[in-house]
Amino acid sequence: LSSDTSEGKDVMQFCKQGDSTYVFEITTANERWADTDKINARIMISSTRERKGDTTTGVLDNVGINDFVLGATDTFTLPNLKNIGLSGCLFITAQQDDAWLFEEIKVTRDGNQKQARVFKNVDKVWLSSDDSEGKSELTICY
Repeated sequence: LSSDTSEGKDVMQFCKQGDSTYVFEITTANERWADTDKINARIMISSTRERKGDTTTGVLDNVGINDFVLGATDTFTLPNLKNIGLSGCLFITAQQDDAWLFEEIKVTRDGNQKQARVFKNVDKVWLSSDDSEGKSELTICY
């Protein structure tokens, strides 16, 4: 942003996807090297595997707090996402090459615990943008 148009724009508009608030409770595995604060993870929530009706988070980061601590559960509250109904699949993307292993992700929309879904990393797939450390994208369906 700049008032000098040769340097940038003087106005910036931010858009929201919708009016729903999603809460992600993510439990990092209690295994050696499973923790990270540099994975830059994003999650797309879809109602189906074919991504028919989806909403996407930004980078999951509780600023100033170490995220994804060994054996701990981190909570991320994300407002202004699109309501896609019941969460069917999660598409988790790692944008940094630090490796991360999580056990489960609980997704709750608009505080409705009856419709909360827990997605488990049953196969213990490590995430990393570095192919030698893990997969850069993981799909988990309910």
